[in-house]
Amino acid sequence: MKKIVWSLVFIMCAIMITGCGAEADKTLSCSKDFSSSMPSGVTMVQEYDIEFKSGKVDTMKMVMKFELSGLYASQFDTMFNTMKSTYENQYNYDGITVTASKTGDKTFDVVVFVDYKNISDATKTAIGAKGSESYSVNKTQLEQQGYTCK
Repeated sequence: MKKIVWSLVFIMCAIMITGCGAEADKTLSCSKDFSSSMPSGVTMVQEYDIEFKSGKVDTMKMVMKFELSGLYASQFDTMFNTMKSTYENQYNYDGITVTASKTGDKTFDVVVFVDYKNISDATKTAIGAKGSESYSVNKTQLEQQGYTCK
């Protein structure tokens, strides 16, 4: 499970690495089903919505949707609280908001929202991002990692 969390952190940081672009204001929406790499009884789909202004990342929302069954269903509150606190601790910076919500009996979402224009240089350094990349670079990188983008 920790490998998945760190993989997601790496992907998020890779999305926000320095770059430039001439694209107009756009939104990039991508998703990937991570269920096959999760323990049996845990399904997880990750979605990105990245807003670009003047060709650079303006805001990014990463949503992880979890559904538990089998043995994990009986551990719902533990899994929810663990994932919530993991992401809150990982992204405890000004300009980054982490929320978690129970969406059903055995489903929950964890949302990481980055308001890129309002994070400090120190935060950019801490999360491994020193700027923003273009729409096309982000789309290519995410698709190479198995995401479906539209």
